[in-house]
Amino acid sequence: MPILHRQNIANTIGQMDDNVEAYCLVASLCGYMLIQPDIDLKPMIFEGLDIQSNTQLGRTLLRGATHVRKFIDYVETPSIWSVTTSFFLFGSYFCLDLQGTAWFHLREATTLALTADMHEESSYKDMDPSKSSSRRRLYWLLFVTERAYALQQHRPLSLHATINLPTLEDSIAEDAALSGFSHLVSLFRPFDDTFVGLWNKTRTECSMEWLSGLQQQLSDALPTYLQGTECQAVDLKVSQKWLATMVWQLSISHGFLSSAATDQSDELPISDRCVPGSSDGNEPVLETGHGDARRWFSESFHSYRTTQEHHTYT
Repeated sequence: MPILHRQNIANTIGQMDDNVEAYCLVASLCGYMLIQPDIDLKPMIFEGLDIQSNTQLGRTLLRGATHVRKFIDYVETPSIWSVTTSFFLFGSYFCLDLQGTAWFHLREATTLALTADMHEESSYKDMDPSKSSSRRRLYWLLFVTERAYALQQHRPLSLHATINLPTLEDSIAEDAALSGFSHLVSLFRPFDDTFVGLWNKTRTECSMEWLSGLQQQLSDALPTYLQGTECQAVDLKVSQKWLATMVWQLSISHGFLSSAATDQSDELPISDRCVPGSSDGNEPVLETGHGDARRWFSESFHSYRTTQEHHTYT
């Protein structure tokens, strides 16, 4: 989901000397980009500095953004810059595998979004179309990210599908980019408080019919032909497979494996098929564990950011 636009980020950079929020946004974005494994800076960049690696420089920028942010009140009336800064801080610490800090900033981002009424459809009435589209795109990005992270890290949800998706008429995003993200939203939309509660074991009641219906929604979420880049199409399919694995694992834990999965076995990667291996030798288990789920989420999270880099912040 493109929340970035090149010209607007250039304008934001021009305000860094006079606007603390602009500084924090750019610093968090640069910090996020620097800690990516495929970023390779020339050695001359580090000449005269104690810093000798991309990651060190990225961490320094993240610390700077967090420190400077303490001098402004971004909580009482959060701006779209405030929410986006928290999101990039989350993404950065997620990539650094500092999951406690990552969760803090993701929850901060979603809380700021709620404080700014980004979840209220009425708040978009009479709003400038460009601003409305930017807010909608950011809200839905947080929506998907929170649900993916909730499944990976067993966390609760705070955002729900309460507003309309952005439209091409109001958006500066390219057709394929917006279409691809709309499909991603469709994949994650069914994984609501009910599923997350069952996944986190805060709820216990579950039926075979409900799980079968959920699997069917997931199967129907993507069209046969996907517009966009090959990378986007792969990411969507990987996300679909990962979510299908979540449904299968929940089916197993509630004793509905054979019933819920009868028509869906070809939806899953071969390594996710049911195999013997439980402690008593009778219960089937999945080969895929937390490590694979984490890997899938990591790749999907990073790829959906990097494939949209040519769209800069709006």
